[in-house]
Amino acid sequence: MQMQELAEQDKMSNNNLTYTAINVSDITSSILNDCLESSMNTLATSVDGTQAILKWKGDSPAWVATLGLSTYTQSQIRALCKTAPWLPPGPTG
Repeated sequence: MQMQELAEQDKMSNNNLTYTAINVSDITSSILNDCLESSMNTLATSVDGTQAILKWKGDSPAWVATLGLSTYTQSQIRALCKTAPWLPPGPTG
């Protein structure tokens, strides 16, 4: 499914959260205060630990534009999390 189709599904399901993937090194306590995550220890991170997913309700905080981040719906972020940077290597043979 394409990202646009996933966005339409989320609109229909009334999911009003917005998500972004951000460099862990860019996350500050101020950024966390704008999000639903409670601390650095509770973040979903990429396999290499360099990226994290943040979510919030309502309008996007100013730092999203300042950092040039993309925003995603729930379905879109789930699709992103199924890509190689976010999945641990499978069992070896």
